[in-house]
Amino acid sequence: MEKKLNDIFTTSDMGLCVSLICCEHALESLDKANPRKVLFQFSNSVELQKDIFLYWKNELLVEPQKFMNQIKNLKGRLYGN
Repeated sequence: MEKKLNDIFTTSDMGLCVSLICCEHALESLDKANPRKVLFQFSNSVELQKDIFLYWKNELLVEPQKFMNQIKNLKGRLYGN
């Protein structure tokens, strides 16, 4: 479930999160307040919204190896310190 909060876009969808990172959108923070669900937060922008739209239309293209590397990096952030 995604929502906009002021200038922050928040999602719990890991696939969307990794795709946005692959498109050079900076992951601003991880909200781990709920032990069952992590929320990924990005600065909201027109470009971000465009890439989200393309993702949900199955039209966003990302490099497969970059995608897999970003999953590993994100899991490191999630389960690390």
